[in-house]
Amino acid sequence: MRDKRTAYHEAGHAVVAARLGLVVGKVTIIPSEDLAGSCEFNGFYPGGTIGTACSHLVATLAGGFAEARFRGYTTPDEYEWETSGDREQFASYFGKLMLFQGQDLSPEKVKRSLVLEMESLIKENWDKIEQLADHLMAVGTIDGYELPRKFRY
Repeated sequence: MRDKRTAYHEAGHAVVAARLGLVVGKVTIIPSEDLAGSCEFNGFYPGGTIGTACSHLVATLAGGFAEARFRGYTTPDEYEWETSGDREQFASYFGKLMLFQGQDLSPEKVKRSLVLEMESLIKENWDKIEQLADHLMAVGTIDGYELPRKFRY
């Protein structure tokens, strides 16, 4: 059975990743053994830019907040991250970003900046997230190449 919360979660990842210029692969709400759904976007890699690292972090944050907004929360501070996979991925990317940045920036200031960007992108693109979530509820899986064609990013 397809879960609407998962549809919003994965749609949040996909729409924000696409808006940030990341290449989105398959997006699915068909559960696997250990995941309720997934959104594949091009990974963080050594030698990548700080901007790319920040984009990955923002897209990683977006799934949980899109799901929370669907559930009625209005700010990222109102909910706790329930999805350990996103939490682990964020921690990994964030650690790499802080290595790039060096010691001149506070980790808390960087995190807050990323959260604010994610929140803004979710609000600006909520209609697209809703459209994609509805589409995922109907079909279960969408390939990333279909996103720009169907949803005009």
